[in-house]
Amino acid sequence: MAMAKKTLYIKDSDLPLWDLAQAEFGESVSTLFADFLRERVKTMNAFVHVLRSAPGSQDLVVMFNPVGPTGTGGPTRTQYVRETQLSDFLELSGVKRDVAARIVTELRGTQSISELTSIYKVADDSKTVPQRVAAFLESKAPAAFCDECIATQLDLKRHQQAQQATSGLAASSAYTRRTGLCTNCRKNVLVISVSSRHTDTVIDRYTLELITPAQGESEYRCIATNTNDGSVAEARLNLRQANELLSHFYGDQRIVADLMLRASVYGSVELVTWRTHDRLVIDSPDLLQFGFNRDELQPWRGETER
Repeated sequence: MAMAKKTLYIKDSDLPLWDLAQAEFGESVSTLFADFLRERVKTMNAFVHVLRSAPGSQDLVVMFNPVGPTGTGGPTRTQYVRETQLSDFLELSGVKRDVAARIVTELRGTQSISELTSIYKVADDSKTVPQRVAAFLESKAPAAFCDECIATQLDLKRHQQAQQATSGLAASSAYTRRTGLCTNCRKNVLVISVSSRHTDTVIDRYTLELITPAQGESEYRCIATNTNDGSVAEARLNLRQANELLSHFYGDQRIVADLMLRASVYGSVELVTWRTHDRLVIDSPDLLQFGFNRDELQPWRGETER
């Protein structure tokens, strides 16, 4: 890859400091300087995608896709909000007020909207790493994240910083640390989340089975089974939607193709972790964007744990 050349002049008196920094961080001069500039730039370019979980629904799926050289330090995962809360949510996520207002206005009467804009990086350097991790998890509740993704989302210099913070938080009943699906990278690893009893909404978890169309039919049936009480919810998907669902949870098109082939041969396929083949356990908010009825999913009945 071709690299542009820029000349940086350093005072003789600063050379020992520069050498010390390079020895400690083990990176090139250009990388260190680029990291410094990236941290000092307070805005970033990003696509903001907003779509309804179903036609006419007030439940929205919001996604941020940072782009360009400043594309770090901002939200990058899927969020779920009510339409009435969209403007406030976008502003809290760093979107400028006039852009947020335009997105809200243009979304009316349509299924989705995408906007490329400049957003403010949301960070609070006055907080310690554990405080930043706790605030991040609370802002994303009930989503669960692995240490690596937390470090990336918070732009931490070292993965171990996130690991130390989450290990400390896990000692509190306010957080749950377990092996599960990371909301961001979709890997089945050690994750942490705010405990459901510390949120306003009960978050249940489901396993999924994809059933191929019967003769004369064209839609796949996706059966979600509640891991707690065995209740089920069902969505009917066309071929494109079935592929999107599998792609969302696996990310690798080779795995998706293999699963679709297995479904066609055996009539159905159960979603499992690719390495251990244990049942894949999915948080209920992840199902909203795939045609499941809000009222059939346990946490969307207005229940709260007591």
